[in-house]
Amino acid sequence: RLDEAAADLADRVIVAVPDDLNAFLITRAVRPLNPDTVFVVIIREPENHAIFTSDGTLTVHMRHLDF
Repeated sequence: RLDEAAADLADRVIVAVPDDLNAFLITRAVRPLNPDTVFVVIIREPENHAIFTSDGTLTVHMRHLDF
């Protein structure tokens, strides 16, 4: 599916999945195909912010729920 999405040619990759671990695994799968791309990842758990930002050019946006 990464081939269909042309992840190897993308300037930016947006990852919005329900699970932070899956989001992390997606970034790890795409990074070797396109090391210069900028990632925008929506994470659910604030404590996971560090594992994403340690990857360099990654941008992380946390989803805030209104209760």
